[in-house]
Amino acid sequence: MSDKLYEILKGWAGIETWHTHHPCDQDRFHRAMRNIVKELGANIDITLFEEALRQHVENQLGDVELNDYWEKHIADHTLRAETILEYEQTR
Repeated sequence: MSDKLYEILKGWAGIETWHTHHPCDQDRFHRAMRNIVKELGANIDITLFEEALRQHVENQLGDVELNDYWEKHIADHTLRAETILEYEQTR
């Protein structure tokens, strides 16, 4: 499932601006979340989401080490994803 999750996130987290509040980035995030629910269901382990997102960030940074800036964005977006998935579980 983690490989599939990584692929689903690619259309959002694979874009360098994934972490911004730009409307296009927000749309890509929500599209990715819809695809996660559609293809994997809403009951996924959120740590798999976090790991897939972290892998995308590490791929973008290359040899640069993750710092607090990136960790905060990963944590914030993981929390957003978790909230959406919890909502989808109750629908």
